[in-house]
Amino acid sequence: MQTMEATAENTVASTACECVQGVRRVTYIAMAALFFAFGAIGVVLPGLPTTPFWLLTSYFLARSWPALNRRLMKNRLIGPMLHEWHQHRSVKRSVKRTAIVMVVCAVVFVVALGNLTPVGLATMLSAATIGLAVVCRLPVRDEP
Repeated sequence: MQTMEATAENTVASTACECVQGVRRVTYIAMAALFFAFGAIGVVLPGLPTTPFWLLTSYFLARSWPALNRRLMKNRLIGPMLHEWHQHRSVKRSVKRTAIVMVVCAVVFVVALGNLTPVGLATMLSAATIGLAVVCRLPVRDEP
C-alpha cells in the first residue's frame, strides 16, 4: 500500500501541467489563496461547502506553485478528499447525502435558534442554497 506522500506525488504528477508564468502565475496564486480561504470559512459557516473550494485551490496551485500543491495534498485533513477526487472524479453517495443533511440541519438550527437580521438570514439562506446546488451537482459513485 502506498504512503500518503507517495500518493500525493503520483496524484500531483498525473494532474500537473506546465506552470504558468508572470502575471498569470500571480493571479493563479491569488485565486488559490481566495478559494482556500472560502474552504476554511466553509468549515464553520453552515451552507458553504469546503471540498469544491479546496479542489479549486489545488487546481490553481498545481499550475502556479506545484510545491505548495504537494504540501496541500499531503495535509492530513485536506489531502484525503483531494486524493479521492483526483482518483475517482466523484464523491461517495454517502458523503453527498451527509453533506446535504448537514447543510439542511445547520440552516434549520440557525433559523430556529438564531436571532438573525433579515440581511443575515438572506445571506445565510443564499450561501446554503449555493452550497446545496454545488453539492447536488457533484458526480457520485457507489461505495465499494
